[in-house]
Amino acid sequence: MQHTAPQFAGEGNVNFTARSLKGRGIEARQGSDTHWIDIQKDTFTNWVNVQLSVVGKKANDLETDFEDGLNLIALMECLTREQPDKPWLQRKFNKRPVQQVQKMENVSHALFIMDCEGIKLVNIGNEDIVQHNLKLILGLVWTLILKYQIARGVKLKIPPKKLLLAWLQAVIPDHKISNFTTNWNDGVALSGLLEYCKPGLFPNWKKLNRAAALENCRNAMTVANAEFQIPIVVSPENMSNPRIDELSGMTYLSYFMIPGGAGYNATLAWVRSKIPDENVDNFQSDWNDGVAVCALTNALGGLCPEYKNLDRDKKKENCQQGIDNGLKLGVDPLVTAEELTQPEIDHIAVMAYAARFQNVKQVRIMPEPIVIAEKVVAAPVQMAMPVHVPVEPTVQATVSFDHAKGIAGTDGRKTAKVRTPATFSVVILDGNITSNRVVADVQGPNKPVKTQIRALSDRTAVVTFLPDEPGEYSVSVFCGDEPVEGAPFSVKVVVDLVNISVAGNGVKSVCLGKPGEVKVTGASSDLHISVIDPSENELPAKINKTADGALLASFKPEQIGLHWIHLDVGGDKLQDSPYRCLVYDPRRVRLTDLGNGVVEQDMLFGADSSEAGEGVLDVTVLHNKKTIPSKLTKLRPGVYQVSLTPTTPGMYYVYVKMNGEPTTDQPYMFEVLAPTFNCRVYGDGLHEGLEDVPATFTIDATEAGNGQPTVQVEGPNSMAKCSIKPESDSIYKVSYIPVEVGLFYISVLWAGKQLEGSPFEVKIIDPRKVHYAVDITKLVGPDGKLLLYQNQRYELPFNTSEAGPGIFSSRAMGPSGEDVPVEVSSSPGLEVVSFTPFNKGDYTVEVNWSGHPSRHSPYHGITKDHIVGFDVSKVLCHGEGLRECYVRVPAEFMIDGSEAGHGEPRCIMSGVKSDVDIELEPLGNDQYSASYTPLISGAYLLHITWEDRQVPGSPWKVQVHPSTNSSAVLIIGGGFKDGIYGEPMKAVIDTNKAGQGDLYVNCMGPHREVPVIVAGRGDGTYQLNMKPEEPGRHVLQIKYDEEHITGSPFLLRVSGPPDPSKVKVFGPGIEHGMVAYYRGDFVCETRGAGAGQLKVRIHGPKGAFKVEMTRDSQKDRTIIVHYNPTEVGHYRIQVKWSDEDVPGSTFHVQIVDTEEELEQANLDYPISANNGHSALEHL
Repeated sequence: MQHTAPQFAGEGNVNFTARSLKGRGIEARQGSDTHWIDIQKDTFTNWVNVQLSVVGKKANDLETDFEDGLNLIALMECLTREQPDKPWLQRKFNKRPVQQVQKMENVSHALFIMDCEGIKLVNIGNEDIVQHNLKLILGLVWTLILKYQIARGVKLKIPPKKLLLAWLQAVIPDHKISNFTTNWNDGVALSGLLEYCKPGLFPNWKKLNRAAALENCRNAMTVANAEFQIPIVVSPENMSNPRIDELSGMTYLSYFMIPGGAGYNATLAWVRSKIPDENVDNFQSDWNDGVAVCALTNALGGLCPEYKNLDRDKKKENCQQGIDNGLKLGVDPLVTAEELTQPEIDHIAVMAYAARFQNVKQVRIMPEPIVIAEKVVAAPVQMAMPVHVPVEPTVQATVSFDHAKGIAGTDGRKTAKVRTPATFSVVILDGNITSNRVVADVQGPNKPVKTQIRALSDRTAVVTFLPDEPGEYSVSVFCGDEPVEGAPFSVKVVVDLVNISVAGNGVKSVCLGKPGEVKVTGASSDLHISVIDPSENELPAKINKTADGALLASFKPEQIGLHWIHLDVGGDKLQDSPYRCLVYDPRRVRLTDLGNGVVEQDMLFGADSSEAGEGVLDVTVLHNKKTIPSKLTKLRPGVYQVSLTPTTPGMYYVYVKMNGEPTTDQPYMFEVLAPTFNCRVYGDGLHEGLEDVPATFTIDATEAGNGQPTVQVEGPNSMAKCSIKPESDSIYKVSYIPVEVGLFYISVLWAGKQLEGSPFEVKIIDPRKVHYAVDITKLVGPDGKLLLYQNQRYELPFNTSEAGPGIFSSRAMGPSGEDVPVEVSSSPGLEVVSFTPFNKGDYTVEVNWSGHPSRHSPYHGITKDHIVGFDVSKVLCHGEGLRECYVRVPAEFMIDGSEAGHGEPRCIMSGVKSDVDIELEPLGNDQYSASYTPLISGAYLLHITWEDRQVPGSPWKVQVHPSTNSSAVLIIGGGFKDGIYGEPMKAVIDTNKAGQGDLYVNCMGPHREVPVIVAGRGDGTYQLNMKPEEPGRHVLQIKYDEEHITGSPFLLRVSGPPDPSKVKVFGPGIEHGMVAYYRGDFVCETRGAGAGQLKVRIHGPKGAFKVEMTRDSQKDRTIIVHYNPTEVGHYRIQVKWSDEDVPGSTFHVQIVDTEEELEQANLDYPISANNGHSALEHL
């Protein structure tokens, strides 16, 4: 549905409709609980209130508090208060909106501010906010948080979420942060973050008790608020909750990273300590010329000693040099050189990049040589960063790759493979030294690597090392404590991608709500997975090691559609990456046009998976435990047609699966009827009728064959007597007389089978019961005509509450037969006809109910001359009794005609259920006191005339409130349960909290009223006793002072005594099957089994199943049982009705692993008609 928002004059027709918010804040999470919505709503409300506190405002409920637009406008003003240019200030908004159109205009004003700020909104309009669309409102607030708190600068290639994670991973590297949710539940990471921001706050954070999650979170958040003024926008209870949503976590943690925040200042302080001469004050403009990055790499590894002499105008070159130097130190960049030169770069990107330098590990590097008296002497060995400084060798030895194994490449770039021995040679040309003096040092990405040196001869040594992880390796070689020519050199170690295999549903198809899994065999631990959903958002993914040494990556999709799975190992993309993963939601598959069928007649119905994603659809139809042949035909993508021809009558069950996943918890159901023998039923009596007037219809059974008709006419509270008279051999005339108004249902059967269209719905009305809702005797003349005045508007109320389900219509005609404009206003049980007589003469008003005239229609009126000497417009009426009052409590109002001229007032007060007498007491000087005491609650019309002319304001709408509180009447014990006919039903009614009033109880069965005995117990409670004398639906009404109590009228099912032999059990869940594909569902059909309780007990392997029972919402005598076993074995299913075994119980089911075992099980333990397995009885 598209919403039409008001367009802004002079603003280029800005339209905020029919677009959608980007981001996952508004995505519906199907198939999961919605607790995240409550947490997110609480978080976002707190964030909004932090902003609004500047102007002294507060929001209590985001769902409703943006409705009038004022809080939303105030929020935008707070967020943009530092903006120099505010074009929206030239526009006005309504500061006291009352009408909906004013509220919508205000919301549009707020959306206009967002548009000016460059915020692009889609699929949200002003109507969504005014009409309280919570998910879209939360999405809108997330967009504001993202723009004004998290991603403040220009948009980069890396999304803000990854930048936030990168900074957190850099400042607390020991905690392996991978998300904003579960990683923070125990409060340990949050304590570690505070320790980083201010050492000494939580020195023992790593030793905190993770089980005390709530206490840890509360302590850490309290300290963060006290030390750094970080608002507690997420409560400690929500922070420690595993169901906290990602956006709430990001919102809270982002406070550490905003400019001036605790984390921002801590990282900036570290940078300033390393390069104090650069006076770095921020993470934006001070990094644009690249000098700060170069200075930092020089401070940590001596890679750019000339940084002070760099040309600061060559920004991009400097930035690229700094980034390249960082790579040599093992620091991966988060920005490109071009992005780093932007003055408005997102500060979090630079801050996270700078924080990564804090984790550069120190390793041994080769020293600069010291030259003394023309002789080269090696300087003392130092520990520094991984940078290679070339040193002139003094020993004649060289590294040789002529016969290298496991090392490939040219003299420049050399590569090796993980877990493959890498071998090279050292050849000595100096006769004064031998190969046993060769020493090699190999440094991996994270640790030193052991080397093996074997002397082939005095002049040749072979060096071997085994890399166990991908990355850059630095190899230094010495001979006699002096460096060898060709060393140090670098080797890039990569994973052998050829021998890596990828499997799992995560690279095929995944059901929404279930995890996608990707198993990677043959890869190292340096596996990286990136899952991109259809909205181009990256989903969180976890990687764990399996028992067989493989890596298992898992993710949980949140949208239907194509997902791309990017896999790389050690930075190298796998050959087939990215992989395609189709996410589908079987619960969005719908069956269409599924209705009842007829034996031997073709049936067609549709299966629509167009909104469920891509997948294979499977439809199975069962009847009497057997699969019915059916055909599934694809009409177009996502739309199918199912066809079948039922051969026997009864209930049929449709099981639908998508990619093997069930689309519903229970099967669809339809009924197949026996053939109707081509009977034709027609006549007005099948559609409409009048109370107490015979209604007729015809049954034409000319081509029906042998049989007799049966007709039953059931009204709201009665069964109508009907007669069936044959008019010829095969044609019957049916007549019945309805004795009440309402909806009647006519069941027509031939030879005991329902005819097509049966039962028929009939509307029975009584136009005689449409009458004036007021006493008009005082408004008519001696001839019975209404006394009318020219040019005065008249409102004639008519009571239709007892006339049945009809349609009201009215027509007025003037003295010359001309039509007079008529207006009809409707409310439940009341129709008000309004018209104005303009000409002098006779008037006629016709009143019809569904085309039938009411008893006194047409109504006649005549205009009369005005009485000279008074002005009715000056009659004043006032008092509480003109607006509202209470049952049995006297109400009063005043009529003041002192300024109108001498006259006499008349008062008529009428309601749907009763009229009220009004007493007038003259006070003198044409002033009157009016009083009345209503006996029945409800809405009333109060007409007041002065000398037969309506006074200003008449008629008044008066609301009479009950003096008692019927909703406070309680049924002790919680309510009524279904009963068994012939057995007493009892209940206790408590009126103590309802006030003084009258109790009324009535129970109506299908054909007759049930005797009810209500006896007071002397303590404000009453004992109710009754004994139903027939089975079927009973309606129990309990009223207190004419008002229904809560739950009344009660619908009671009265059944016969229990009969377990009538219970039918069938379905795939009582048949043998394979555990991988087994559907443990079966149906218990209890219709006709009388009153009782179904009990199902299943015995099988411990922990291998869970029994669930659901009742169909439309046919509540049908019970679906689910148990879905997860282990092979023998299962015994016992089904009882009222503690007695039903036919076939106990059922024996054999669950196996393979098709061969299933075939053998079917041979060894054949399933009989009642699923009896004599061979299994001994198991």
